[in-house]
Formats: sequence, C-alpha cells, structure tokens
Amino acid sequence: MLYDERAGEVERPEFLKFSKSAFAVRVLDNDNMPVYRKRDVLLVDPDSPAIEGDDCIFTGQLPAEAVAGELVRETPSLWIVHQYAIKGERELPKSAFPYAWPIVSRQHRR
Repeated sequence: MLYDERAGEVERPEFLKFSKSAFAVRVLDNDNMPVYRKRDVLLVDPDSPAIEGDDCIFTGQLPAEAVAGELVRETPSLWIVHQYAIKGERELPKSAFPYAWPIVSRQHRR
C-alpha cells in the first residue's frame, strides 16, 4: 500500500537532485524476495520513463494497492510484470495501474 502522507524527510541522494518528484516507499511483503525484502526502503523516480527490464512500482491513485516487480513488457492495456518470489508473470491492467515508476535504489532493512 502507498499513502499520500509524508512520513519524514531525508537528504536527497546526489543522483536524484534533478528529480523533484522522487520519493521512498517501504516494502510491505515478501513477494519479491530475495531481491526486495519486507521493510526494505525503495527510492522511486516517477520522472524517469519505465523501460522493459526495469524494476518498477506499479500503482494508481493514492492511497492504492502498489505492486513492485520487473517490467517484462507492456501492451496498450497491460503491464506484464515479474515478481521475483512468484512463478510466472502477472498482468496488471493499465486502467487500474496507470503508473510504472522505476525503482532507482534500495536500502536494506535493519
């Protein structure tokens, strides 16, 4: 789940100085282990276009369900996503998940 509430602020990494929209999200499940684990923090850059092979956050309007995974391919109406701990590919309708925001960094849980 993503919420449009501000939880706090940290200094923006140098490589994201150009992106005024970048934000962090916390991983809430283990659907992408071992790449992403529950309680990892992911930096997301919605100003960058999603490219096949990128790991992305797929979401709709906030608050909304969010899915993290690798963008395998897209069609005019679907994102085809691979979540690392789940066999096969998942189809996400763009009508429900219109946004694919690239994950640009991860901080491991403590």
